[in-house]
Amino acid sequence: MENQIAELKNEIEQLRTEQEELTLLLSTQSLLLNTVASAALGSKEKQAVSQVIREMLDTHAVFAVQGRVPEVVQNRLKTFADLMARQAGEQSPE
Repeated sequence: MENQIAELKNEIEQLRTEQEELTLLLSTQSLLLNTVASAALGSKEKQAVSQVIREMLDTHAVFAVQGRVPEVVQNRLKTFADLMARQAGEQSPE
């Protein structure tokens, strides 16, 4: 019984930690989107933003677990990364 209680406490703590991490990521996402939307960034900066978002989506543990981050959030980040990459391409001198 004590082992089960200890395991349950560990699971609760892990979920709390993951929830806090997700909250931090979503807050960061919101701040990033607002900052970039209001900033006049050059081509290199927009490309860098796009790359950072894609790397986060590909490598961050929260995004690796199916269903951990709502699909709408992931799609929003992907769309924003695509927009930054497209705008960077449009600004690049040919």
